[in-house]
Amino acid sequence: MSNKKNSKKRRNSSSMVKERSWKNLLFKFIILASLGISAVIITDRKKLFPTENYYKMLSYKRWVAFDRMTENKNVDILLLGNSHLYNGINPDYLMKATGLHCFILADASINVKDNYYVLEEALKKCSPQLVILETFGLTHRSVDKGSNVLASIQCFDARENTWLKFKSMFSIFRPEDYLPAWSMTLRNHNRILESPEKIKETSDRFIEVVEKNNQPYYGEYIRYATGMTDSVCAMFDSLGCPSDTIPWEVSGQGLKYLRKIVELCEKKSIKVMLLTVPMYYASVNNYDFAQKRILKALSNQGIPWLDLQYPYDTTTFTPDCFEDNYDANLHMSYKGSILATDRLAKYIQHWNLIHCQ
Repeated sequence: MSNKKNSKKRRNSSSMVKERSWKNLLFKFIILASLGISAVIITDRKKLFPTENYYKMLSYKRWVAFDRMTENKNVDILLLGNSHLYNGINPDYLMKATGLHCFILADASINVKDNYYVLEEALKKCSPQLVILETFGLTHRSVDKGSNVLASIQCFDARENTWLKFKSMFSIFRPEDYLPAWSMTLRNHNRILESPEKIKETSDRFIEVVEKNNQPYYGEYIRYATGMTDSVCAMFDSLGCPSDTIPWEVSGQGLKYLRKIVELCEKKSIKVMLLTVPMYYASVNNYDFAQKRILKALSNQGIPWLDLQYPYDTTTFTPDCFEDNYDANLHMSYKGSILATDRLAKYIQHWNLIHCQ
């Protein structure tokens, strides 16, 4: 009997030791995980590991400037799109031409799905009379979940409404992209190994560009002061379209989110129009295919469309209206942006929009 009792005690003692061991391991894991999460949260809030790319910093600057603007005035015209929009339309010129408050909420390489979620968040802060959607996001990139993830992450991270971001996350990203989308530290973890001086320099520059710059800003980033040179024009003349010419295809997902944008605006009695900022005609191939598909999708919607790509105006959009590159994805120069903005201003004047404070 005594041996049985001793054996039972030993088994009980062993199980208690194992239980304490697992509890200790779990406790240590929770402590380490909490420390790691806290470190990421702190470095994110202090913006110690932001992007080093200036035009990606502008993703954040747009939202900061948008928040400041909407604190004391409405946005009458909200423009959505990607880099073709913020290179091709000059919001300051548009405001002077129309007498209306305008703002561009756009990011490089994003598509119409991102545009929809940007609009959903923007409408929490302003009540525009007109939403303008640039069409390149319908055609240039796939709108499938997880496509062009870095561009979508940059756009997502710059937004500020936590609930709307959480709701949109499942439509935009694959599960493996969830954590990087929420944290610039995790996204730029390779920079942790840089020198403290380099880390501080980039962090200080980010804060200076995004948060401390109090100059009026309306979302533009027109990078090209001058246009195409004769040598690049000669390459287009002799070689034709570049081999990587953009495939002008419109996906079903793209049209789905176009309809969602229209429906969201209709609920709030907001006018919607499409805008195609032109690219140099010699860099574009098979554009008519995409145009016909968009027109078909809009046939029952009654949405106006200012298409500056076709029919192409060779007398207005001359080579000096575009960046100096032999490339399929050309952006507008400063001159081109003024001419395109002038066309846009004249196009929207017939709506007789009223300036709102």
